[in-house]
Amino acid sequence: MAQRAFRFLLAVGILATAALFMARGQWPWTRLSDVPTSAPILVSSSFRLVRDTLQQGETVGELLRREGVTGLDLASIARTLRFDPRLFKAGLVFSVRHDPGTNAPTHVDFRPNGDQRFSLIRAASGAWTGAMQAVHWVTDTIRCADDIQTTLSDAIDHTSCDPRLDRGERIKLTY
Repeated sequence: MAQRAFRFLLAVGILATAALFMARGQWPWTRLSDVPTSAPILVSSSFRLVRDTLQQGETVGELLRREGVTGLDLASIARTLRFDPRLFKAGLVFSVRHDPGTNAPTHVDFRPNGDQRFSLIRAASGAWTGAMQAVHWVTDTIRCADDIQTTLSDAIDHTSCDPRLDRGERIKLTY
């Protein structure tokens, strides 16, 4: 009982103190309206991103020419980064970033396998350089629970599964 009375008196004291601060217009903390904020970010030089897919029987050079990439010595960059563009399979997606003013390609990114991502970058001088980044994978365990009414695929598709998985990813779980 004494503890209840103490809590009540403490709450009344806190409310009285808050009312006093409010009446005087003075706050012991910084009000959110007084917190300095930065000016909005204005993007004056955005870029256009085009994703293009390597077609059956097409070379990487043909794809890059189609996207307007010029002055790129692909053979030299391939030797430096240790990849063979002749081994790339149809269906490989290339992301090409174009400068908004000139529409000239400035970056080319592609991922020929699950462990590597390659970037080709055009300098202001027009020379292209390449870089390879390793893709680091993290294994995670998820749990899906549902009753199977028809097929496993339907059950996973309609389950209340991990919210990080979209419908397509849930369906992939069955394969």
